[in-house]
Amino acid sequence: MKRKNWISFKDLTKTDKKFRIANLVIMLVLFASCVSMAFYYGFVYDPNNRIVPAICISILSLVPIFFEMIFGRRLNNCLFLIVEIYLIFAGLIGGVLNVYYLVGWYDIIIHILMGYLMAVLGIFVFGKLANYSKGNILLIAIFCVCFSLTIEVLWEIFEWLADNLLNQTMQGEKIDGFGQPLVFDTMLDLVCNTVGAIVFFIQYIIGKHTKFSFGIKFLEKNLDSRQNLYICKEKEMFKESSANDEDKKEDKKNISQS
Repeated sequence: MKRKNWISFKDLTKTDKKFRIANLVIMLVLFASCVSMAFYYGFVYDPNNRIVPAICISILSLVPIFFEMIFGRRLNNCLFLIVEIYLIFAGLIGGVLNVYYLVGWYDIIIHILMGYLMAVLGIFVFGKLANYSKGNILLIAIFCVCFSLTIEVLWEIFEWLADNLLNQTMQGEKIDGFGQPLVFDTMLDLVCNTVGAIVFFIQYIIGKHTKFSFGIKFLEKNLDSRQNLYICKEKEMFKESSANDEDKKEDKKNISQS
């Protein structure tokens, strides 16, 4: 079955092709690493109950591919990379390899990184919901911060569910007499995420109002190039559809004349 909005690999630019291959390699390495660790924890040694994170991260690493299969649309290369980078540092290194508990400040760095990356992701989400080129700069920056904070809240809910349903310690060790960890960990995560989002907010405002882009033009170029590819694809499909309609009309005309 032909996917309506699918852009074939040969139609991508050389840069997009290289970007795509790099993303796939990163995804496969992440997936293989998590699966290997899951087998190790399952059959050799797992003192900290790390097999659950290993299985979850291995599945999440394939989310970009699942997205493309379900919606029949190529995921933006930047979005693909953002997902894989976060899963590597937060999921594989932090969770599967248990660095969160070996290095006390690692969780702080990861949540600042998450806040920043989710704010970057907000640009692409805004581009899907509205006309980015006509959007107000301050409004877009605020949207990115709000989007980042929303993702963080959902992540904290996920941590709470994982701790209570899967017997994990994502929110910290349970306190005797309470049966739950203190709220300090959750609040610290929210603050760190906000810091990361604000960093991107400042970067975006400076990048749009000064001669120093700080990577904003690259993000916009990537966003625009993907939109142009889909616009061209839709035009081609419209032309094909129109040509098919003309052929059908011509066939009917010939049949009626005969």
